[in-house]
Amino acid sequence: MKIDADGFTHSRREILVVDRTRDPDLARPLDYARSTAITGRHPIERAALLAIDVDERTSPRGGAAYRRKRATYSEENTAA
Repeated sequence: MKIDADGFTHSRREILVVDRTRDPDLARPLDYARSTAITGRHPIERAALLAIDVDERTSPRGGAAYRRKRATYSEENTAA
């Protein structure tokens, strides 16, 4: 990514800009990462807890079984 003299960005790929002060969906996991429930833990345990939190927030409600079901459905419908 490059930023020109006028402040415009240029990239061959998608650019995602996040305003942390206005995004409540981003604020919640950041607050959790800074909370005393996490900060006092061993770094590896902390990383594992944060990874679990992100996985739970971003995975479909049916979990891995739901993802497999959707993938199979998609493959069946796109097969020629």
